[in-house]
Amino acid sequence: MRFESDGRPFLDFQPMVYIGQAGRSFGRSSRKGSVRFDGVEAGTYAVRVDEDDIPGWTCAPLDVEVKSGETATVVLQFVRKL
Repeated sequence: MRFESDGRPFLDFQPMVYIGQAGRSFGRSSRKGSVRFDGVEAGTYAVRVDEDDIPGWTCAPLDVEVKSGETATVVLQFVRKL
């Protein structure tokens, strides 16, 4: 997953990113505007960012479909809070 704001890389913070499915979730620390989740089983996952890690910004949760044997890039959009 990579982070963007207004079409540009978002590197201001290094938030925790969580993916979850069927009542279980796990997180990874981000680095340099991205985070990787390798070895995830196929299925639909809810992706969210810990907003405590991005003061003054928000990032809407996103549902992502993971397909077996495929690699996908997911772009998380960060928006400055008004």
